[in-house]
Amino acid sequence: MKALLVYLLLGNDNIISTSFKVLIELISDENMEKNRTELVFKLGNKLIKFAQYKLMQEQDNIKSNEKDYRLYYLFKIISYDNIYKLLDNISEQVKFEVGESIIRIIGDKTNLFTFRIKNI
Repeated sequence: MKALLVYLLLGNDNIISTSFKVLIELISDENMEKNRTELVFKLGNKLIKFAQYKLMQEQDNIKSNEKDYRLYYLFKIISYDNIYKLLDNISEQVKFEVGESIIRIIGDKTNLFTFRIKNI
């Protein structure tokens, strides 16, 4: 449920653009070990942080009467405070699920990534 909440807060355009931006940043980071697990966790973590930012931004927009009606109706179902608490207490498993599902979607629809299994 928490992963779905992140996707709802970000919306399709933000998920796609933010994911590509974050993935390019992570891939071009020379200090990061280029393995799938680390990439998935970092992507999930950054998307969750962006969802928290979008949540706070939307709260300000509602006060100034510039609502995103998709989120406005979400707030009618789940209160802002409850959503914030849910996002604040996200486990490592959920971070992995968020990142993994986005990597999987991008990988299935593009040839952008190829992952190889290394024998150690």
